[in-house]
Parts: sequence; structure tokens; C-alpha cells
Amino acid sequence: MFNRRNRPQLPPSVAAPRLALALAAAATGPAGAVERCGDLHVLVTQAQSNFSGIAAGGTAPAPPPLPGAAADCAVSPSLSGRNVYQCAWEYPYRSPHANEAFEALHGLIGECFGDRAPMRKDPGVNHPDFYDLRQYRLDHVDLSVSIKEKAALQATFVFLRIHGVALD
Repeated sequence: MFNRRNRPQLPPSVAAPRLALALAAAATGPAGAVERCGDLHVLVTQAQSNFSGIAAGGTAPAPPPLPGAAADCAVSPSLSGRNVYQCAWEYPYRSPHANEAFEALHGLIGECFGDRAPMRKDPGVNHPDFYDLRQYRLDHVDLSVSIKEKAALQATFVFLRIHGVALD
């Protein structure tokens, strides 16, 4: 099945059990949220110092676990002088797991930061394959979650980027 953006959707026989699992995970309440949000809170705190500890060879917290793929994460400098923590998860082209991962990251930011991290949607780009970007701002820290399909690579990528705060 494909939705209006030609994105794969799970058939109801698969989606319903997954929804039940997601609701069960949400029912774990504050204890579950602390476990899921801990490393994300640490990353936002480290972004306040432009990831200086990680950039100097320190250890970054583990990325959020996502279904069906391992994360490849790194801290790198940007042209603006800010360091950027970025993670990429690679999935087979148009895999439903990529959609699930994208929505899970989007939901995790909402769960962990609520109204403190308002979301703005990217107005769109001229991209030949599918692309969606959600951007957030939290205490001067920019976070983004994106999904990109690359037909030439037969892969779909999910990205998490957290920009460090520029130090004067």
C-alpha cells in the first residue's frame, strides 16, 4: 500500500499489532519516558557547549534505538563554526521501517520536550525522491529529523541532527 505521497504504509494486519505495542510502550508512563529521553536530554545539554567534550574526543551518548537499523553517529564541525551531532539510519528503499523510525524520532522529541521544542515543517525542496524534514528549537539548540529516499542507492535514510550552540 502507498499513501498520497507514494510512501509505503503497513497493511492493517501488521499496523494494528504495532500500534498496540506503541501504546503499551507509552503506557509505561514517566519511568519509560525517563529511560527513552535520558540520552536525548544529555545530547541537548552537550549542544549548549557546542559538543566541546565530544568534539575533543569524549564519548557521545547512544542514539535513540530505532526499529530495523543500527545508527551511524558522529560529531562534526559545520561551516558556521557550530559542531553538529548527526545520526543516520539506513533502510531498504521505501521500507515501512524507515517511516516508523522517522515518526518514532518525531514522537520522541515531542514526548521528551513537549511544548518547549516547537516544531516547524520544512517548506520543501526540489528533491527528485521523497524528502520530509521536521525542525525543532529548544533553548537555542536546533534539532531536526528527516527522511530521504534515494532511488539510485535503493535506500531510505532517517537522520537526526542536533546543532551545537555557537560559543562566542
